[in-house]
Amino acid sequence: MLSIPQTLSPSNVEKAIRAASGGKKAGFDPKELTSALKQLEKLDSAVEASLFEPAGADTAEAARQRLAALEAGPLKAAQATAAQATKVAQFAAKAQSALKADKSADPKIVDMVAEVAGDARGYASDLLKAAQGAQAELKALLARLLASEKKGAQKEARKEADSKKEQDEEDAEEADHAKDLAAVGARVATALKQARTTGTAKPMKFMIGVLKKQVFVYVAKATSGSTVARIKRLMEAGAQSVTIYRGECVFENKAYTFVSVNIPTGGFAMRMQKALAELTGKKYKIRVRRPTGETDEAAGDDDEADAEDALAQATKQGGKDAARAAAVLERHKKLKPAIDQILNAGGPLVGAARAAVAAFDAKVGAKKFDDALKALDQLENGVLKEARALAEAKAKAEKEIADRLKRLLPDIRKLVSAGGDAADDVKKRLQKVQDATRNAARSTAKDAYALAQREFKQLQEAVESAPPAKGVAGAARAAAGQVDKARAELERKRALAQKNIAKITDAARRAEVEALMKAIDAAAKTAEKLVDAKRQAEAIEKIVKQVEKVTEKAIDYAVDKARKMVEPAIDKAGKMAGKVAEAARKAAAPVVSAAERAQFKTRFGELAAKVKELAATGAADADKLRREVLAAGKQASDASGLAKALQQVGELEKKVLASARSAAGG
Repeated sequence: MLSIPQTLSPSNVEKAIRAASGGKKAGFDPKELTSALKQLEKLDSAVEASLFEPAGADTAEAARQRLAALEAGPLKAAQATAAQATKVAQFAAKAQSALKADKSADPKIVDMVAEVAGDARGYASDLLKAAQGAQAELKALLARLLASEKKGAQKEARKEADSKKEQDEEDAEEADHAKDLAAVGARVATALKQARTTGTAKPMKFMIGVLKKQVFVYVAKATSGSTVARIKRLMEAGAQSVTIYRGECVFENKAYTFVSVNIPTGGFAMRMQKALAELTGKKYKIRVRRPTGETDEAAGDDDEADAEDALAQATKQGGKDAARAAAVLERHKKLKPAIDQILNAGGPLVGAARAAVAAFDAKVGAKKFDDALKALDQLENGVLKEARALAEAKAKAEKEIADRLKRLLPDIRKLVSAGGDAADDVKKRLQKVQDATRNAARSTAKDAYALAQREFKQLQEAVESAPPAKGVAGAARAAAGQVDKARAELERKRALAQKNIAKITDAARRAEVEALMKAIDAAAKTAEKLVDAKRQAEAIEKIVKQVEKVTEKAIDYAVDKARKMVEPAIDKAGKMAGKVAEAARKAAAPVVSAAERAQFKTRFGELAAKVKELAATGAADADKLRREVLAAGKQASDASGLAKALQQVGELEKKVLASARSAAGG
């Protein structure tokens, strides 16, 4: 914490005046000065230590509150204290002028008053810098936290939008009716289970389609206009009008409650229960509720709780079956993620998986735990084993297409670089391969990649049969050369950026810059996938510019840290200069004037900026020069050292100039 110099203590000043004058007239009335010093001492005691603590806050709101508290209290107190220190300096300067005019004045008192004036001015300046620095640091922290929170909110919004887009694409997809019905049944069952888990904290969304006596209930995390089309398609409504009810589904009062403004009552809950049983195979306890209070209920199965709940209860109750129930529960928990994946994805194995799960649930309900374990064995060796085989075949087909496409890409790039009808045809066929591969990745069918393989075969034939075009080789070589040049420049700039990032000592700032580099690396990987060599080169060149900006930021952070380390030592030398001056006169040591101190501070700042510019060029000796500049700053911690530091700065200025000329090629 910054503390008031002892030279500004009222009692010390009074003692010094009495000691110097020996009881005689001091040559000026000290009351005005000592009174101002007492007021300064009083104001200084009100400056809170929190003003000088590092700015620390985890959230933007916490940083905002701390900034408001700083500006309301400690900052104002520091400003008032600095203003009073300035008044003390003015009174001391006035006394000094009067004493100089009085030839009989004691020289010791003249020196003492001059020291008070200098220290008061220095303390006022230092206190204001500290207060304004704390305010600026908190403002910068607040800005960083706001940007980080905004980025997080945007990321969450993008994630939600992607989820909704995926839902819309799935709703709009023209799938096999039976397959789609099974997939929706699994989705609805999962959504209802999530509603039961979260209660009213995070409601699910629902849409209910009604066509005469037919009812279709759809529950999911989100619904949209495309969900309506999907419901109509699954209800096989054709051109008939379907009434749609929308709302939220929560688990309350031990029932799945569907809340909506216009949802029907009077037996509608039972119709919903029947529709859900046909869709999911389970008889849920259903309740409908309007905001105005009207309700309708349909009782469900008494064993509504799932198998895991029943097993957990049997384990807690103890007895002879407790150990077997615990073994079944542990085994079921291990297999459940794979089972849920099959049920949620839909596809050819859903029916078999549901039948196996129903058999297991029946055994658990009857407390036949040995038979339940056998049911899990059959499930694992049957449906789950087949699912693993399908997944492996799918991964193998995906890798095969990716590898073949990678080998074909150089020829594709040559054709695209040449342009013409053949190039347009190849680009269209490549797009078809990419679309088919994306759709296959989402599909659960056994022959998911069959279409992608056929499209690739047609693409390969188109590339191999394309007529050679004039200038293809030359254009391809030129484009490839441009890409290679851009890659080399990117690697060089990236190495320079990493070198400067390594010099950042502040953990938060270093993490910030490293995050930027990760984003740039991801962009570079994306650029490598571009087919058109010219576009690829342009993309890499843009990334190079981004790396240059990151390098500049890294250098700023590294140099700022060095300057912050050195400047306190320079300021300390300035504060001690008054006291050192008297000791220097007695010891015949060299005395550094205020002008020399100011000259050193200016030249040091200019030198640090030049070294920063030199580092940006990638000069080999930039790092060594930066360390020497830092050492020169540390040398200036006292008056005698400051004189040596001035000489070192002069020598370093010549070295930096020579290095800059060398880096510029002459």
